[in-house]
Amino acid sequence: MLEAAQPDRLDRSPLRVEFVGDLKALAPRVVDLSNQTWSKREATELARTGQRVMAARWRVGAGEVIAAAFSTTPAEARAMADLIARQPRDPRFTVSVRVEEDARIRIDAIDAGRYLNHLVLRAQLGPDAPQQIPQTAPGRYELGLPAPHEPTFVTVTDEAGHVLDRVAIAGRYTPEFDAIGNSHEKMQRLAEQTGGAVVEPSQRSPIPFALPRRATLLASELAIAGAASIALALVFWKRGGAMS
Repeated sequence: MLEAAQPDRLDRSPLRVEFVGDLKALAPRVVDLSNQTWSKREATELARTGQRVMAARWRVGAGEVIAAAFSTTPAEARAMADLIARQPRDPRFTVSVRVEEDARIRIDAIDAGRYLNHLVLRAQLGPDAPQQIPQTAPGRYELGLPAPHEPTFVTVTDEAGHVLDRVAIAGRYTPEFDAIGNSHEKMQRLAEQTGGAVVEPSQRSPIPFALPRRATLLASELAIAGAASIALALVFWKRGGAMS
């Protein structure tokens, strides 16, 4: 009933679609069938007809997506895919990030056993401005940034702005909490009171789930099942006798 009451979301009238922004090189054309769409606030417009957005680009975290309200041609689909395609990772660069008191970024640059020195590499922590990573040893570049309080990404780029790697890192408490630590005694007490267990980092065995047992009387269920079986047997017996 709800589906029947909803208006038709398909627009079957001819519409002239014009590509804008990063797709402005594509030629405009007329589409005969399109969806009624509403652009997200953070999306970047790529095609429109009048005031209506027909295609948009949306970035979430480290990923990107392009959505169109109409069936694209192979050339249009290829242009959209090329726009958000991620370049393959450069095997010459090994990027690692260790988050402790700060976010320590380390890059080892080696090409066929030869150290890559005097490179201009930059690291960007989330939406912050990129910072150049100084070289600390042959083929090694290191930089310490303030540890983020929320989960984010570290993006490493070269001098031309090409992304070498993108690493996800977790958020961290402020350094004042480092001295507090964990009370294993209270953790164990809480686990016992809630039916859980404390899993140490060194534990490699499966977690033993000690589920509580509950007694259930099966007499009534078995009686009902037996009566139903007798009734079905009588029905089949009488039906067989009538057909013999």
